[in-house]
Formats: sequence, structure tokens, C-alpha cells
Amino acid sequence: MADKGTFEVVLHISATAKRGDTTLFIAELQYGVVCSISSKVPDQHIHPLLMIETPKMAFPFVRQILCDAVMGGGYPPLMLNPVDFEGLYISQYKKEQTEEENKDGE
Repeated sequence: MADKGTFEVVLHISATAKRGDTTLFIAELQYGVVCSISSKVPDQHIHPLLMIETPKMAFPFVRQILCDAVMGGGYPPLMLNPVDFEGLYISQYKKEQTEEENKDGE
């Protein structure tokens, strides 16, 4: 974080294409986004903005770049399915809460 309102979010994407036991290709991409969040945004909203909304806006670009790279390598287009970043966020939050409760219970 460069200053209080500037953040970097990086999406790490890895795709492997196989035919039977043979790996045809492995495509990996790291796509970074720098975003600025106003100081007027309440602190409790910053994490969801960074972990849900920013990846949601960046994902179409990531998908297109990966598709173009794979096609440029002579393979059929690789189209990634949409990702439910909100669902992943909630799932991770619940998992962390459960782990915390288990630690407190020990």
C-alpha cells in the first residue's frame, strides 16, 4: 500500500489443459490492479471492495488476455467460467471464523 487510499490487488490464474494423462499446456497469469479508495469509505467496507469488487471488475480483462495468449500459442480459445468472488469471500470468511472458534475452544 503506497499511501492510505492506494492498494494493489493481484489475480493469480493458472489453467492446465490435459488430454487423458498428457498435459497439452499450462497457462499462468498474474494480473495486477492498482486502485484508489476514497478516505470517505468506511474502514469496514475497504476489505470487501478490494477482495470482491476489484477482482470482479478486473476478471473480464484477465479472461481475455489468457484467451488471447492460448490462441496465440496455436490452441483453441480458453474461456474461463465466471467467478463468484462474493461467494469465495464469504466462504473464506466463514472458514476463518470456524478456525478461530476452534482455537478458542481448545
